[in-house]
Amino acid sequence: MSTSVPWEHELRSWLEPFLAHLHHPARRRMGPLYVVGLIGPGERKSLQPRAARVAPADYDQLHHFWRSAPGTRRR
Repeated sequence: MSTSVPWEHELRSWLEPFLAHLHHPARRRMGPLYVVGLIGPGERKSLQPRAARVAPADYDQLHHFWRSAPGTRRR
């Protein structure tokens, strides 16, 4: 039995062209979780509360996804 809701399928379809450019499987998996964390309810200023909502067991991977994206590196 699937636990996804219709909007998750629509989001995945919408994200597909963007995810196609993420060549690593882990990045393709974390991308939708990151977006759901941004558009879902709750705190958005910190990655930690978003990860706790959408991927509690994958905080480190989600953090790596965000930190390794172009334009997010600190100088």
